[in-house]
Amino acid sequence: MSTATPPIPVDPWEQRRWDHTRLRRRLISGEWRADLQRRVVQAVGPTRAEAWGVGSGLAYAGGGTAYGGVDLSSNILMQVSGQLACMYDRPPSVAHPDEISGEVMAATLERAGWASLMQRIQRDTLALREMMIRVDVALDSAADLRVSLRPVYPDLVVGAATPARPDELASVREARLRADPLTGEHRWTWDALDVRDPAHPSYRVIDAVTGDDVTLVYLGADLSGAAYPYRDSDGRPVLPYVLWHASRCPGLWDAWAGVELVEGTLQAGVHWSHLAHAMTQAAHPQRYAVGVELPNSHVTDGEGRARHEVVADPATVLMLQPSPDAPGGMTIGQWQPGADIGAMTDAVERYERRVAAFAGVSASDLLRVSGDPRSGYALMISREGKREASKRFEPVFRRSDEQLCRVIAVLVNRLSGTRLAEGGYRIGYQPVPLSADERKAEVDETLELLDRGMLTRRRVV
Repeated sequence: MSTATPPIPVDPWEQRRWDHTRLRRRLISGEWRADLQRRVVQAVGPTRAEAWGVGSGLAYAGGGTAYGGVDLSSNILMQVSGQLACMYDRPPSVAHPDEISGEVMAATLERAGWASLMQRIQRDTLALREMMIRVDVALDSAADLRVSLRPVYPDLVVGAATPARPDELASVREARLRADPLTGEHRWTWDALDVRDPAHPSYRVIDAVTGDDVTLVYLGADLSGAAYPYRDSDGRPVLPYVLWHASRCPGLWDAWAGVELVEGTLQAGVHWSHLAHAMTQAAHPQRYAVGVELPNSHVTDGEGRARHEVVADPATVLMLQPSPDAPGGMTIGQWQPGADIGAMTDAVERYERRVAAFAGVSASDLLRVSGDPRSGYALMISREGKREASKRFEPVFRRSDEQLCRVIAVLVNRLSGTRLAEGGYRIGYQPVPLSADERKAEVDETLELLDRGMLTRRRVV
């Protein structure tokens, strides 16, 4: 198995979930050029795709191949999920009835970079539908405790739940690329943790190729059964993983929800690529000539084919001469431009707005910023739209954020012997602030109500 290729789950359903989630990951990470190229070929066929320049590799300095012909400048999934992920733009508050536990937890999360990390986690959760964090706690020194929050993508995890809590992790198998402590050789392993049976929890490391138990190699000891390291103050085992959902669902994974947004992103990429091709190749009048020859053309042999080529750019002058094989004389003319660029642009923009509706964004919340050169491509969501979305997301994200506080408290208590509260934390999110236009509208409305006598002035002493 290549170190660049993660292992494959045994369950075919899990394989399909991983494949689809990785497509979403490529879309939000900017690595979707090959996906769009394949979609263009599927949409218009290989011949027309070649005319667009799709799939024609060009070597560039530094090694590798650059591919042209596709337009990646508009990514609906990235734009929508990135703009709706605004709950952590201003750090949330952490509170607890025990003030000391609340203050310690808030300071611990701040040192771990939780608020800034969650800006990315929320975006990825909205795009991928689920996202995970693994918590690790270590003592750098006798008095310096370090909490590490490591993002874990759902296409590297196989999970299981209990019937009582079907949307919460009770068993995790995470694919991890590890370096052998003796040889330094990297290989894929499974971190397998299971607390479904509280009396017999397990933590094992399994070689992903051979299936051998290599726990002693990587962890140095058997950490299953009574030696299981992650337990709360009552001795109950917990997982060091926390799972975030984009919305409550009846199971662990909701990977295909909003697939319309994914498909629409790829299809919009096809449309923008078509527009780019039309702007450079079909926006000017098409010339034609009958009974003439092009003396300045030349023969090009490429891939076993011979053809005559001539530059037909609007800024060039074509030198023509009568053909001796056309006794009837020559005819020269032109057709109108092959594409209406303005109409095509409007159509693609309307398509993008229709696709964005599948993310729960209403048409009234989509703005086109006047004077912004990117406004023809960018989907801008109003602040009111972001506030409404945040209200929808708060309950489900709060649930996981508070679970994260519990897991951190359990692990910190276990390692350092402190007595932080292991539950009861409350996360408060700050709303999206009003824009200048919204503040002005509020002032104008208040003044109008005062003028109508529907509000009264009160003097504050």
